[in-house]
Amino acid sequence: MCEWVGVVCGYFPATNSRYLEKIQLNSRRLNRTIPSDINKYVVNLCYLDLGNNSFSGHLPSFLNLSYLQSLYLSQNNFTSIPHDCFYGLENLELLDLSYNTNLSPLTFPTNLNTNSRLIVIILENTNLIGSLPDIFDSFPVLQTFSLSENNLTKVLPKSFSKLTKLIRLKLNHPKDNKLSDTIQFLSFMPQLFQVNLEGNSFEGSIPDLSNCKHLKYLFLANNRLTGVVLPFLGLLNKIYQVSLENNWLQGPLPLFNKVRTPKVNLASNEFCLDHSGPCDHRVTTLLQVVQEFHYPYLLAQSWRGNNPCETWNFITCDENGNIRTVNLTNSNLTGLISPSFKNLMDLCQLYLGENRLNGSIPESLTSLQQLKFLDVSNNNLSKNLPPFSTKIMVITTGNVFL
Repeated sequence: MCEWVGVVCGYFPATNSRYLEKIQLNSRRLNRTIPSDINKYVVNLCYLDLGNNSFSGHLPSFLNLSYLQSLYLSQNNFTSIPHDCFYGLENLELLDLSYNTNLSPLTFPTNLNTNSRLIVIILENTNLIGSLPDIFDSFPVLQTFSLSENNLTKVLPKSFSKLTKLIRLKLNHPKDNKLSDTIQFLSFMPQLFQVNLEGNSFEGSIPDLSNCKHLKYLFLANNRLTGVVLPFLGLLNKIYQVSLENNWLQGPLPLFNKVRTPKVNLASNEFCLDHSGPCDHRVTTLLQVVQEFHYPYLLAQSWRGNNPCETWNFITCDENGNIRTVNLTNSNLTGLISPSFKNLMDLCQLYLGENRLNGSIPESLTSLQQLKFLDVSNNNLSKNLPPFSTKIMVITTGNVFL
């Protein structure tokens, strides 16, 4: 057996015996099933590559193959995975099961959490369903995590931000279902080189990635991202390709060095102008206000263009273009009331009731000389009420800590 093509054996000097150390049979047009008890006969195996063949049937269990470091099983026709398949692989560094499109629907294998040495996990197009388990603090050295073209749902678990060594992240092009929530976890991954989250339902703003000095490829197209793109993105020295099209990004058009970053797609967003330059001061102020609300998707859908007095919902202006009323009642807002409201100097009425706002009412609102009416009822506000003028009607009912 040790003389077969694709087989490498090791040697035990003490017993003058040989053992299977490495099996490399990728791209050999093999089309059999693999014995379900293979783990009993290759107990010292370190490397197994069966990729790009036509193996079918149940994937065998690799239970307790404690010497196994690399496991390549991609591009085959396996139909199912036993529940204990990856348990006890304490030295496993690489797992590639991608493009086994005949697999029955399966959830992310939670028993991988026993394999703390994993550096690469590639499960692209393996019919993964459901939400990812909260086990990612078990992968302290993981560098590549690719789950593209699956049916994952819901939000990423809290432990996902523990992947601080991650270099390549691919969760793009889901099939029927999509991942949601924000992408703030990216800011905890300073080693990132490639990020692809395209085609999901991620919301909120693009986080500050200025600490990602090695970032070269950033693909965030076809999501529900909102907010202002911070200048850091165009200042990253290694950034080469950026894809942000088909989102709801706002504010000024971000600038990039065309020599350093020749491939940039910003189409189909809600930037205030179609060319570089600052937004109208009223737009800038309102975007500062909703930053504290985490740039709600509802507002991004209706706040278009560079004149908030023309078509922006929830905003009322006078004939001179001064913003007089902001009505965000029952808009499912979370976060804080922004001190930037003070820059709407002509504001008369501010409605923020029936939301889930927390924190305190900024004292800077007392400087609004034109303010006549303030409704912050039925939120989660706390601390003391600022000393508003007695000429202002302030409604605070329904805030149990205020």
